[in-house]
Amino acid sequence: MTPVQGMVTGAVFAGEGHFVLDPPLDSERKSLKLLTKEDEFSENFNQAVLRFTDSTYDEIKKAGSPASAGCDAGLLRESQNTTRHKLKYNLEARILAEVLSPAQRGLFIAFIHGKHYNSKERYQIDPDSGSEQVGFMTYDENKMGDWASFNISGDHSPDAVGKPFRIEHQQLDATFEKSGKLVGKATADLVVRRKGLRVVGFRLVPAPAGAECDGKRPGAVVYSGGQERRRRFRGHLAQSSCRGKEDLDHDGVRRQRSGR
Repeated sequence: MTPVQGMVTGAVFAGEGHFVLDPPLDSERKSLKLLTKEDEFSENFNQAVLRFTDSTYDEIKKAGSPASAGCDAGLLRESQNTTRHKLKYNLEARILAEVLSPAQRGLFIAFIHGKHYNSKERYQIDPDSGSEQVGFMTYDENKMGDWASFNISGDHSPDAVGKPFRIEHQQLDATFEKSGKLVGKATADLVVRRKGLRVVGFRLVPAPAGAECDGKRPGAVVYSGGQERRRRFRGHLAQSSCRGKEDLDHDGVRRQRSGR
């Protein structure tokens, strides 16, 4: 893929690959055994899309050379469609957060076209998750769900893992107009926990069926916050106008809705 800010953040694999999942927790290993009826989770695949901000690209270069015919762009578009419309996850914003950060964390996501268990598998390592930073799931319509999830093991510094910020204070301002239109605005004070944070991911609770909204639902806010480990800033995270009753609360943390 074309580098962003001098960093390559993705690759498309075509060939013969092998993936083994061995969780560090005995409970997760037992869970996998119940799901697979096998002692070891071992998957063969012939296609995969990799998205990353860690050292994966350097490892790929050491292992071999790119294909002379180029990659299948359709596989990349398929993974983008999956995250945006099926998983409701703004992966582009999440990668942007790492690209713009002076203290990058090792994000890694693989969309695996498996031959044995399922053709739509996702393996993810996201240090920004508050817990269970490692996870494996299938996103097939007939087999959608998590298979295993656990924390990153080994020694690591407090800055390397965990949610990058917390909401210290939140104010909601909502009014009903005579027409029955509900107008709301949310203002939040965030405390940054990660040095050099530039992109904040969040989601809004979706409007109920029947509500007509004209407000935008972004998946990320980009700001210039300075280098302090703990820095407060105030901003209007969202403003929406809806007809019908809408729950305007949002958790301001998770990045599961792309807002598109």
